[in-house]
Amino acid sequence: MGDLVDVARVSLRHRLEYSLTRVVVGAVALLPERLAYGVASGAGRLFFWLARGRRRLALRFLRHAFGPQVAEAELLRLGSRSTANLFKVALDSVRLVRWAQQGRLLQRVEVGDITDVLPKPPFLIVTAHLGCWEAGAMALAALGLDVHVVVKAARN
Repeated sequence: MGDLVDVARVSLRHRLEYSLTRVVVGAVALLPERLAYGVASGAGRLFFWLARGRRRLALRFLRHAFGPQVAEAELLRLGSRSTANLFKVALDSVRLVRWAQQGRLLQRVEVGDITDVLPKPPFLIVTAHLGCWEAGAMALAALGLDVHVVVKAARN
């Protein structure tokens, strides 16, 4: 029974975090672009320093990736910048949806001559989960291609 209570608390906490994040990111998305990215970057850096558990996890992953030769100060700098970038990607995601709804997605996402170099459908594109990877899928769909995405759902 104790496990069920913990799951309910985590679920409620995740719902509150999600709701708060949606409100804040939505509000920041209404700001002029340069200001919005500055706010998102600052919020990400602040989060990195305030969320000790997440910071420890990030530092552990960075230490594993870069090894013992990289100084702790450099790992902290990388972690802070990476978290700032992650917050900007969240902002990108909100803006992408708005641009698509307004019919402006292809004005904002550069696709170049992608349709000239893609093979005839069906074909498979595999991408890393790096930056706002959703932009590519949305741009291909806006170009009229039939796009399907396979992802693993987040726990929260």
